[in-house]
Amino acid sequence: MNIRNRNIEQSVGTRIRQRRTELGYTQQQLAQRVGLTYQQIHKYERGTNRISVARLVDLAEALEIEVAYFIADISAEQAPRPLTQQRLGLDMARNFSSISDANCREALARLCRAVARVSEG
Repeated sequence: MNIRNRNIEQSVGTRIRQRRTELGYTQQQLAQRVGLTYQQIHKYERGTNRISVARLVDLAEALEIEVAYFIADISAEQAPRPLTQQRLGLDMARNFSSISDANCREALARLCRAVARVSEG
């Protein structure tokens, strides 16, 4: 795979990972939704393996998003790298969805809103 194609695969993989994390899915959960192994999802997300159009459609359906989300504004020259702020937000979303206690989730949400108001300040 040449550098240009690898960058495109990495861009698509980054978007798959971002959307999966936004929804709070693990790689295993996404893999089950599309009939793959979590290892294959991992390879797609890293840009190691190419994704067929049919598989991209399956992933879009499983992630409740349009296929265009994965390929919009892709620059063949450089794969997008999530900014630190985006990575932190995705990490928070992933961890937030794993909190089983509703009172804890609500308290954390209130804390985030309060901190955001103070930082606007």
